Amino acid sequence: MITKLHKAFSGSKVIVLIKKKGFIHDRVGKFRRLPVMVLLLGIGGIWLASCLNNGTDQLDEPLISVSPQSGGANTEVVVSGENFPAGTAVMLRLGPPDVGATPNSYGSAVADGDGRFTLTFLVPESWPDGTPITTPELTVIVINEDGSVKATAPFAFQPGVIVEPTFQNTDGVTTPDPLLVATEQAIVTAVTDYLTQTGQSTEAAIAVEQIEGDFARVGIHPLTADSETKATGFLKSDNSVWEVLVVGRNFDSDQLLELGIPPAILPEDLLELEG
Repeated sequence: MITKLHKAFSGSKVIVLIKKKGFIHDRVGKFRRLPVMVLLLGIGGIWLASCLNNGTDQLDEPLISVSPQSGGANTEVVVSGENFPAGTAVMLRLGPPDVGATPNSYGSAVADGDGRFTLTFLVPESWPDGTPITTPELTVIVINEDGSVKATAPFAFQPGVIVEPTFQNTDGVTTPDPLLVATEQAIVTAVTDYLTQTGQSTEAAIAVEQIEGDFARVGIHPLTADSETKATGFLKSDNSVWEVLVVGRNFDSDQLLELGIPPAILPEDLLELEG
């Protein structure tokens, strides 16, 4: 039974080939069995092409890298991305591992024609609700608006002393005030020494909250899970040397006023009690 009719071109001649149940019959009248190897090679080629395509799909997944890969609050981190869809707008978010990212965006970029981008962000000292970041590991997440494109990278967070420099504007250029930065660093050092001398935990993030003349108020945020909530400290400067007056969590406003602490740096809840 004849199943197919083929025409093979050889130069200017046409050779008629008739396929019959696995055989090829040429015009000479001879039968030749179809080589099984041809069939196997065809199947192998399809399988190989499929593997190559799968490998290409894996390589094309969006990727990001961070530099440096560790640091504390206010560390400047460069994020580089590749294999993103060209022209895709992305935003950067942060979150603890296995928890998810906060809704806050800490940076944004648009992938170029090659699917690459670079953006820079400063590591925050606290989460959007004001809670200090204490987890030793963060996840950097780059994602597009609808969440269909996403890449992540780990970042080792190093909790420690937090100093918030006060900024001033000079000739239209925003620059840190060296004197205020040095003052805040001296205050943080005084609090750290006080905690050490009194046998209290120094595993805390210390933030200068307010300076008023020769007085200052700081927030002390414990970094260990079993520690109590935030403590508040008050300091006084004597000939440019800062000394801790008191550290605690529950104060009597009269007690603080007796120490000479001006009402201007008292927390609002104490001012309400005083009134």
